[in-house]
Amino acid sequence: LAEAIPVASMAIIGRHNGAQDYEQCGEGLADSFWTTFLLGLAQFICIFFSAHAIYRWLNVPADMVSVGAPFLQLKSLGVLLIFTTLGLLGFMRAIKNTHIPMLLNVIGLVSFIFFDYVLVLGKFGFPHLGMMGSAVATIIQYGIMNLGAVGYILLNPAYKKYFAKVFFSIFNIFRMGRLVNLSWRIMIDKSIISFAYIWLAKMIAPMGKHAINSFDVVLKLERSAFLPVIAAASIITFLVSNRLGAKDV
Repeated sequence: LAEAIPVASMAIIGRHNGAQDYEQCGEGLADSFWTTFLLGLAQFICIFFSAHAIYRWLNVPADMVSVGAPFLQLKSLGVLLIFTTLGLLGFMRAIKNTHIPMLLNVIGLVSFIFFDYVLVLGKFGFPHLGMMGSAVATIIQYGIMNLGAVGYILLNPAYKKYFAKVFFSIFNIFRMGRLVNLSWRIMIDKSIISFAYIWLAKMIAPMGKHAINSFDVVLKLERSAFLPVIAAASIITFLVSNRLGAKDV
């Protein structure tokens, strides 16, 4: 769901960038930022207050519910930050900057690995938070990526042409509605695939923790195989949209 808005936004911003309508690109970022923020906020609220019900619906053992639900509640704040991060990185990719998003992803990943290690195990004087430390590490990871992306966009002199004013001060409900209208089919497409995995997890859960963990390993390997394809699709989106805007077709 978090990927749907940035995909549509990249197409819109890329076309304006190709046509050299730079202020329209900045407004496109504002639309993408606020739309992803509101969708992420809705996800955060839904997951936070439904964490126990979600685990019970998945038919996992009772002791897993008591451990997993608080973890999921804290992790849900990271979900909100993931939404806004993807919107910000999508803007940079749409204007043909793939270098900085790559660096921010690397910095975020390194931050997660470090804080996951020290907070889960309580190393180097950090508190021993156990599994909750991993959720905190996710929040730190995407918090750093958000700050890095916002700072780069606002402080880079080359980007001043895109903004008549600070992008997050621009809120246009009608343009946001247009963006959602362009994105809802992508949302449905990705949500159906995601729900299929969730349903499969629900079917596997009664088999016990070993089956659940085995399924999780397979799922991660499958996602790793899909990542290069997703990256290639993003590149095609912003290249084609820029060429359409420049009428170079």
